[in-house]
Amino acid sequence: QISLFDLDLSLRSSIADFKSRLLARFGTMDRALRTIRKFEPPPPPGGMSLALFHGVCLEIGFQGNSKRLFAYYSELDQDGVRFLPLARIDRKAASSSINPGPIDEKCVLS
Repeated sequence: QISLFDLDLSLRSSIADFKSRLLARFGTMDRALRTIRKFEPPPPPGGMSLALFHGVCLEIGFQGNSKRLFAYYSELDQDGVRFLPLARIDRKAASSSINPGPIDEKCVLS
């Protein structure tokens, strides 16, 4: 099965850049997603709205097309609202980020 990720090299590059900037800013994916969770309530538990995702992109210095990246990662909830499940960024970190642990208290996503 071929996906957009397989066909679009610029999207693949944007995803790699986004993830590397998350790691550079927060140190680990666990800490990144744990910090993002402090800005809940997101649309459904464990997800981000476009506004929150855009704030994350600004915080980490991602200069790619955040709307396009959000559209690739996101899905619709039962009410038809688009959200980005944290597990789409990193499944393992999303499940472990539910547990208490270090967050970046200085992070003030707008």
